[in-house]
Amino acid sequence: AVSSGSFACVVSPDGKTLAYPRLVGNFTQIKLLDLASRQERALTSSLSQKYDARWSRDGKWLLFAKNSDGGINVWKTAAAGGQELPLTNGVDRIRHFFYSPDGRWLYIQPNHRNIYRMPAEGGPRHQVTRFAESSALFIEEPTISPEGRYLVYARDYGGSSLWMFTLKAR
Repeated sequence: AVSSGSFACVVSPDGKTLAYPRLVGNFTQIKLLDLASRQERALTSSLSQKYDARWSRDGKWLLFAKNSDGGINVWKTAAAGGQELPLTNGVDRIRHFFYSPDGRWLYIQPNHRNIYRMPAEGGPRHQVTRFAESSALFIEEPTISPEGRYLVYARDYGGSSLWMFTLKAR
């Protein structure tokens, strides 16, 4: 992945399309580039910043965080184009989200605090980590191991320590 502003450029699961950020007016939008034809097309156009783009495992959806309604929430849109649809809502700041290895779950991290998971297509959140919420709690860049057994993250401002959390079998 190549970092550029609000999110890293990400290649589709089939390796044919690149999603990348592009400043359009005052807002970062998501553009898609067909790698074979070099044809570019706009995927998003709403008047909001976009962050942290992620492809669904099947390559049919692109998820991203966007600022709306007083928070930063996770949204999705069909890779073929279409309406931007919310997966989360509220005034939390949700960044650094990721899929479970099987694509069934979406892990989210409101406000750099505890980590939750929810069905990948949307639905209720379930708390995964149960750290005492305080101003000192700050989790950065969480990710999951390929077999889905461990959650790995940096803790304490600036990623000064690396932590591993064993997930229960579900």
